Amino acid sequence: MFSLKKIIVFVASIVFLSIHAQEKSDNSIDVSHFYGNIIRHQPNIAHLVQGHPTGIIVGLNKKTNGTKNWQKEYNYPDYGLTMIYEDFKAETLGKTYFLGMHFNFYFFNRNLVFKIAQGIAYNTNPYDKFSNNKNVAFGSSILAGTHLALLYKKDYLIDKFGIQAGIIFTHFSNGSAKSPNAGINTYGVNLGINYSLDEEKKYSEKEIKEKYSEPIKYNFSIKTGINEYFVGQGMEPFIHLNTYADKRFSKKSAVQGGVDLFLNKARKEYIEYVSIAYAPEGNVIDKDTDYKRIGLFAGYELFISDISFESQIGYYIYNPLNYDKDIIYSRVGMKYYFNDHFFSSFHVKTHYFNAEALEFGVGIRL
Repeated sequence: MFSLKKIIVFVASIVFLSIHAQEKSDNSIDVSHFYGNIIRHQPNIAHLVQGHPTGIIVGLNKKTNGTKNWQKEYNYPDYGLTMIYEDFKAETLGKTYFLGMHFNFYFFNRNLVFKIAQGIAYNTNPYDKFSNNKNVAFGSSILAGTHLALLYKKDYLIDKFGIQAGIIFTHFSNGSAKSPNAGINTYGVNLGINYSLDEEKKYSEKEIKEKYSEPIKYNFSIKTGINEYFVGQGMEPFIHLNTYADKRFSKKSAVQGGVDLFLNKARKEYIEYVSIAYAPEGNVIDKDTDYKRIGLFAGYELFISDISFESQIGYYIYNPLNYDKDIIYSRVGMKYYFNDHFFSSFHVKTHYFNAEALEFGVGIRL
């Protein structure tokens, strides 16, 4: 059940943002309800799947009007804030509140919308050794969150009101910053209404795109964060270094290829702990096993103004600790370019569905 106090706080936040939005033109608000299922991506979360998660999704959108070239290139997308309340229907998991930034991309005469949002979340009932030791999904209250949606949307159906419906996906985890961290993935269906604060407008046809390319550029970045490999270890810092070449073959897209070096103190302590505490699956791990890893990766980068979305897949060519049997890793995230050469970044590094690290970084492109 929704707590009255929580509903009041949630609605008050929306009202405040709505009032602020009405001071400007070209804004819209949408509110949706969703009903879904938890993906059992690991056997150890089966006991957490007790019902069908439900929740509310609220979006505050700023419409673009083509004043900048990238807006026309992407068919006049929206950008703004997304707020999500999710009840997992399991007392052990509690409830989660999410706040993030999003983009809405339009297709098929602006009736089909793909939405992507990234942000932070707060969970009400994380793991506790004594009071909630069955919550292996969330080791901390503060989480990273990702929200995706594919929606049919009809604006201005009745005056400035419209409807939207479709499928959604949410992911919450702390990126192994604190153990345990199995994370929770939810998919479902949603139905909602939207309200435009400005009059309906017509969008001009896309202009003929000129060919665009850049020579190969060389990048170097340093990423850092914290990890906890096992409960009670304590959070330890890591440094991930990578260097790569990229080739931008259009205004929107670039491909990459490079090498990663992973230096993780928590992993080093984990090797020592396992070598002393037990021998998993009958295999003894030597305490002098090298904790460092090296990987080769290929990637794709999608540019939207000064922001880019990045996805990479890599293969470990050096990983002496083979207990976890991970040979493939992936990385998804965002970069912000201060200028043509310097950028900051935020990524989630994973092994399949398991997040290993939240990486905060800076880099240079030459």
